[in-house]
Formats: sequence, structure tokens, C-alpha cells
Amino acid sequence: MKAVVLHGVDDLRVEDVPEPELVPGSVRIRVEFGGICGSDLHYWRHGGAGTSIVREPIVLGHEIAGRIVDVAGDVSDVEPGEKVTVHPATFPSPCAIYNGNTLHLSPDVDHLGSAARLPHSNGAFSEYVVVSASQIRVLPPHLDTQTASVSEPLAVALHAVLRAGDLQGKRVVVNGAGPIGCLIIVSALAAGASEICVGDITDRALTIAAKLGAHRVVNIARDESLTPHADVVFEATGVPQALRQCFDCVRPGGKIVQVGMLPAGDITLDLARLVTREVDYLGSFRFLDEVTDAVNLLAAGTDLTPMLTHTFDVADAESAFRTAFDRTISNKVVLKLI
Repeated sequence: MKAVVLHGVDDLRVEDVPEPELVPGSVRIRVEFGGICGSDLHYWRHGGAGTSIVREPIVLGHEIAGRIVDVAGDVSDVEPGEKVTVHPATFPSPCAIYNGNTLHLSPDVDHLGSAARLPHSNGAFSEYVVVSASQIRVLPPHLDTQTASVSEPLAVALHAVLRAGDLQGKRVVVNGAGPIGCLIIVSALAAGASEICVGDITDRALTIAAKLGAHRVVNIARDESLTPHADVVFEATGVPQALRQCFDCVRPGGKIVQVGMLPAGDITLDLARLVTREVDYLGSFRFLDEVTDAVNLLAAGTDLTPMLTHTFDVADAESAFRTAFDRTISNKVVLKLI
């Protein structure tokens, strides 16, 4: 079958790989659409994402949707023909440290398209993928697989909003209008935020943010200021310098949620205001089961059309990655695998 395989920095190939075989408890999916994630781009351009370094060829991709074509003999709760999306992680058994709401943080989590371990865990930018039946989320008939391929990053945004606590009637700032930042807008609105200000350095990204419901957009490159005294600020760029703006606009007693993946290593930051203003600085990493909530939100009619800027056939995967990397022209870029 055809798959998108990364061999090293800037070495992305569409090539033939063996079709995966069913094992007990598993489901085979014909992948129809897959969204390109920021971690996919980091692997491609830099050879790693955070502390996960590419050391062998790896099939990329974990934001996918498609249809079940086959199930193992011991699987009875899903069946061929159903439209589905996939939770990309399989979790270990709970332990004293990782349990309840922290199980997704365990180093023993296995994740589609991840170079965290050796051998790497292949992803799902391929014609077929086999996953555990527990990872399947069945889609309602009216939800198309192209839209549903965004369920996974929407789950990331929903988890970040959950980390922030009650947003009902709150003033929110989202720093960064890339795919995750845009999905935080949608998630914060669904959670009842009364006012959302979004900052970015490109007008195109801010136009998309406004279409998704942002009440105010700010081009930070023009020294425009984010809304002051925000109750909650979501940092969605992963750029260390952007943190200063977050501390500038959060109110005393407010919260900053770090969603963007910061680079590994030391970061210089004046944290005195964290103490003197009693600001809560929270991390947010992936999600536990919010992908189910994401499917429900999309099924209820949430329109993500403004951020779905490009769709490429899988044969043009390299062009798709180059487009996704250029934030001046794209937001969420999707591969078509059918």
C-alpha cells in the first residue's frame, strides 16, 4: 500500500509499504483523510519534535478519519462500513503515578506516528491502518470524514480549555492563530467564554480567527496590544518570546495555559509576576478522551470550514507539507488518501 514515509530531515517519500495485518482486538481502516499536525512538520523539517528524535524511517500522521473495512474475529462492537475517526493513543494500565486524569502523560503511552520510542510507532498517512478497536470513535452518518479528520487536534484544544477551568462569561486571549489556536477559539466559545481576543503575526491567520468567532484580532507584528486583564490566556505558538505577551495581558489571579510545544532546553523568562500577581501557569499536553467530545461537537454542527485551507492528494504529500509549513498561506492542510 502507499504511505507517507519520513526518512530524515526534508526527506519525505510516498512509497510502497506492507499492508498491516489484523491482530486480536483490532480493526482495519481504509484511511480517507489525514490532517498534517505541527509535530509532523517538526519531524520533517527538524528531524524531531521536542525530545522525540527521528532515528529510522517512520510513517507519519495521526489525525485521520476513514471507514472500517475489516475487524478481528473477537471484535463485535464495530463493523465494516462504519465511518470512524481514531484516538491516536493506546494507554498503559493505571499505576500509582499515572491514573485517572493523568494516564495520557505516562511515558508508556503509545502514539501513532511517534518517534518517542525505538522502534518508532508508525502513523496513519497510509491507505490502510490497523488500530485497537478501543481507539475507534464511530461517526454519525451526517459527519463527513474530511471534517472528522480534525477531531484529534480539536481534542487537544478541548483538553486545554478543560485545564483552564470554568470559562463561562470569562475574557479569553488566544496567542497564536494556527490550527490549535483556531480550535481553542471554537472550544472556548463552546465553553461559554464571553470575549475572545486572538493575537498573531499574519493577517491571513487573524482573518480565519475572526471567521471562527474571535471578537477581536490583533496583529502583534504591528505592536498592537492584546486585551488587558484577561481571565485566561492560551499560549498556542510554542515560541518562548510570546510568553512575555501572555504575562502582560493576564489579570492578577488569572491563568495562562501553555498549549504550544516549547523547545527543549532553558528558556529565559521573568517569572516575578507569576508570584506577585498570583498567576497560575498551566501546561496542557495532548488529551485523555476529549476526542469523543470533539466528535460530538463537530456532529452538532461546528463549522471549521474557514480553517480548512488546503487539501492535497497523497501523491503530492511533499507539496502539502511545504504548504502547511508556510503559515502565511495556510492553516489546516489535509491529505486525501482515497
